[in-house]
Amino acid sequence: MPNQKSISRLANVVARAIRRALDKSQFEFREITRRARQRFAERDWRGMNRDSTERLGVYEAAVDDVVVRIRELLTERVRSRLVWASIKAVYSGLIDQRDDWEIAETFFNSVTRRIFDTVGVEDEIEFVHSDYPNPPSSRRRRSYRSFDAATSLDQAIRVVLASSGLPLSGDALQQQATAAASFVAQRLRRMNPSPKTDRIEVIESVFYRGEYAYLIGRFADTKPAIPLVLCLRHGDRGVYVDAVLLEESDVSMLFSFSRSYFHVDTGRPFDVVKFIKSIIPRKPRSDIYSSIGYKKHGKTELYRHALRHLASSTDKYELARGQRGMVMVVFTMPSYPVVFKIIKDTFDYPKQTTRQAVIDCYRLVFKHDRAGRLVDAQEYQYLTLDRHRFDDAASGRVAGSRRSHHQH
Repeated sequence: MPNQKSISRLANVVARAIRRALDKSQFEFREITRRARQRFAERDWRGMNRDSTERLGVYEAAVDDVVVRIRELLTERVRSRLVWASIKAVYSGLIDQRDDWEIAETFFNSVTRRIFDTVGVEDEIEFVHSDYPNPPSSRRRRSYRSFDAATSLDQAIRVVLASSGLPLSGDALQQQATAAASFVAQRLRRMNPSPKTDRIEVIESVFYRGEYAYLIGRFADTKPAIPLVLCLRHGDRGVYVDAVLLEESDVSMLFSFSRSYFHVDTGRPFDVVKFIKSIIPRKPRSDIYSSIGYKKHGKTELYRHALRHLASSTDKYELARGQRGMVMVVFTMPSYPVVFKIIKDTFDYPKQTTRQAVIDCYRLVFKHDRAGRLVDAQEYQYLTLDRHRFDDAASGRVAGSRRSHHQH
């Protein structure tokens, strides 16, 4: 029987179904993330690794489930763009007071692209650009704590460590704080001019990864802010400060696309990313979102950034230097620090495989190795790229490839 419900009724029902799926996904994501504190305390590194793998599957499972439900709700109208434009409008209103509105927009995009297999992008049925360029919801509390360091740097770092909730004994706490403060003071004295360091700000949530816990902070009185990152390890003799990072380049490496994702419990990712961006300003927001586990939104940020760059540049894609690959066409744009890969439809002899097998290998490696270390890649499907933006050599090579667009 044809679906007789009005568009407005369908839009409300489906928009709320997507929001419930998002809520479930975010709840499970954060539940797994919160286990990191106990894993670290108990030195349960195998458990930490299992959690990392489990967490990778939460998002896709939620999308899978809600897509099945939406097909049941919309039946023959499941690909009606008029219906989906209404669903998007209702959904945008449902998320305007969420602390994770940007993640919510990306989740909606994942659903619509699964439904439509959209070639290119369609602003009417997906959030190509955010509906909220500025945070729509008011910040309920700061994502960071502030510590007075004007009187004693030693005391300030001790309070930072003590307030983290990490399992440091009293003696170890004082010893580690003194050693860290001595190192920081030495490094700061070498800076010219010597910076003012009366106040330290530290993200409230601890960042966990593998055998390490990280306290991400900054000296707030400096312009630009000087990073202060305390790297703690739980070894055989207890928890200790293994390193202190004060250089932008060193902190940037922590959030590199060649490292596994942090487990950091934050209800408002935007604020955490903004804080991190203040101490590593050259790091793309896409990398930061991905590094704290929001890979799909990192993908969204990367795509939006690429669109802005294309709109403001005139240079062309060109074939990457080096030996040509047998299964992919690899190209770059001189003004954009990204490598693009397109999987070929057919492969040169003696390569005997299929296009789908190559895609499956990428996904297998991602699920297996994002719990460890691996150069991260973002997978895009059904994108359109302006052929006029390719030089002659790249245009000829890319024309024979399609669908999957890998970038890292």
